[in-house]
Amino acid sequence: MPLRRSTGRPLDETDSKPQSTGDVFIFSSGTVVSWGVPRMEIEDLTTEVLLSAATEPLGTNAEEENLEYIEDPQESKSLVQGETTVLGTKSEHIQAVQDQNEHRSTRIVLAKLAYSSGLARATKLAVLENLVDEYSQSSRSVLSMLNGGPMARLKSRRWIYQRLGHLLDLRAQLNLYSELADDLPDLFWDTKQELGLENYYHQVGRTLDVLRRIKILNQKMDYAEEIIGNLRDMRSEIHSSRLEWIIIWLIAFEVLHTIWIEVRRLPQEREKAKGSLDLVTVQG
Repeated sequence: MPLRRSTGRPLDETDSKPQSTGDVFIFSSGTVVSWGVPRMEIEDLTTEVLLSAATEPLGTNAEEENLEYIEDPQESKSLVQGETTVLGTKSEHIQAVQDQNEHRSTRIVLAKLAYSSGLARATKLAVLENLVDEYSQSSRSVLSMLNGGPMARLKSRRWIYQRLGHLLDLRAQLNLYSELADDLPDLFWDTKQELGLENYYHQVGRTLDVLRRIKILNQKMDYAEEIIGNLRDMRSEIHSSRLEWIIIWLIAFEVLHTIWIEVRRLPQEREKAKGSLDLVTVQG
């Protein structure tokens, strides 16, 4: 990506060459990772260019991760030290200068891609962590309501199933619809093993505790699913209890209605019985 000049003026056709360039990696998960690009320019890129291509923009839920990086010409391999990425720019082959530069450029770009994939994974995970935390906070009022005992007024069945659907969607985003839970993205299966891209990818994961965070996030969703499942069972029990009481009242109404009809018919039956007795007496 060509960078703007120090004056902040965008490049135009009169510019012969940009003063410098930066690397930008755009992933299908909606994550953008930049190397050596000023914050203002990457914000312009994401908001003015890429946002129109987003299917479900996060808006205020967007998350950022920042790691420092340096290029070390004395190292041939890259590594992560603390929260700093060290890119080894030393060529491993003795070739002509042009071939050497080409080899180094390709190797460094692939190393940046590997680190960017790990960083994109951690950033996407942070977004889901925030969404799960928001989900948990919105459910606290329901749990507080249950402290009122059996007379507490529960949410409707529609609300409960909406919450369950939202939770299942979050779980699917973590474990099904993305590569967050995968040990290694498909991107690196076809790359040469000697490049060490898999190791670079896992270095970022270890630095940002990705695997542990995924485990904790799944545990949180397990607890949330258990809570919403209990609410669903309680709502179903209340609904079943209401149906039972409706059936009981219908049976009681039927019994009372039958008794009332029989009570009204009793005087008429007595009159008929008396008339029959008098007729028998006269004839006798």
